[in-house]
Amino acid sequence: MIKRLNITEDVIKVIPMLFLQQDGDDVVFYSRKWLFGGTHVLEDIAMCLGISDHYIKGTEDDADGRAFDEEDTERMLKLNEYISENLFYLESLIHQYIVKGGITVGTYKAKDNELIWEKES
Repeated sequence: MIKRLNITEDVIKVIPMLFLQQDGDDVVFYSRKWLFGGTHVLEDIAMCLGISDHYIKGTEDDADGRAFDEEDTERMLKLNEYISENLFYLESLIHQYIVKGGITVGTYKAKDNELIWEKES
């Protein structure tokens, strides 16, 4: 089966902020629950995307974090879901493309049993 990853500007913006964790001397991992390290996912993603100032005024001190309008909220939740669902594949792509100048916007494909990525478009 062919696996495809659609790398958008938003995906590229959040990748450097993925929260890498360590457990003892032998385990390094990402937690899908804490992808960006903070307690307020939307605030974390908004910071990565450079839209922190788009929050709804008056929600600065909300226990659930700052609120955003429907469009920004949907954009950020979809991005969080995409990263979470494809985290393993994204990591394999990043590792392979680091020696090729890094990933850029576009679609990448690989056989799911080999994970040798190539840029499709």
